Amino acid sequence: MKLPKLQLSTQIFIGILIGIIVGVLFGENLQIVKSLGDIFIRLLKMIVVPLVIIPITTFVITSKTVLS
Repeated sequence: MKLPKLQLSTQIFIGILIGIIVGVLFGENLQIVKSLGDIFIRLLKMIVVPLVIIPITTFVITSKTVLS
């Protein structure tokens, strides 16, 4: 059985609904999931900071060399 291809916004909405339902049903019993979520968020932050800082630094360095 082949499932229909859903739009990204629909997939995100379904994921949010599933998360809310699971959170309401299981509540405090999901501490392992919270720990995994915290690790995931920290890993995202580790990736995002260099992706923002490096282009800004590169722009500043190249703009200084162009102006001189």
